[in-house]
Amino acid sequence: MKKIIMMIVAGAITLNMTGCSQNSAPDSPPGQATIHFGEKYDGNSILEYASQLRSAIESHLYNHERWRGKRCTLRLDMDMDLGIVAYEQGDWELCRAMLKAVERTSLPEPGEEIRGVFRRSPLEFAL
Repeated sequence: MKKIIMMIVAGAITLNMTGCSQNSAPDSPPGQATIHFGEKYDGNSILEYASQLRSAIESHLYNHERWRGKRCTLRLDMDMDLGIVAYEQGDWELCRAMLKAVERTSLPEPGEEIRGVFRRSPLEFAL
């Protein structure tokens, strides 16, 4: 009986030390997210397209109040067949949330000219 109790205590200590708590901050930077393209963007306004990107991503970001005063910069990398958004700098938790928002949404698919402008560009979020 004593061995079983010791094993349970040792297991609880190990779980606590390895960060199984939901409130613990991860110790590595966020990764990346694949872009899911939706409706075609037929315009040729860079500012309008940038606004649509931002709106689409932010509409899938939860708990806006939690992120007040935090910043995140993601790197947009659009190849011809797929796109990726990756962490560049900023608050790790916010950037993780932004990458999850990217995964949950369909971004407007740009035409060739707009895609060329956004091929490798930063997406900055200051909330």
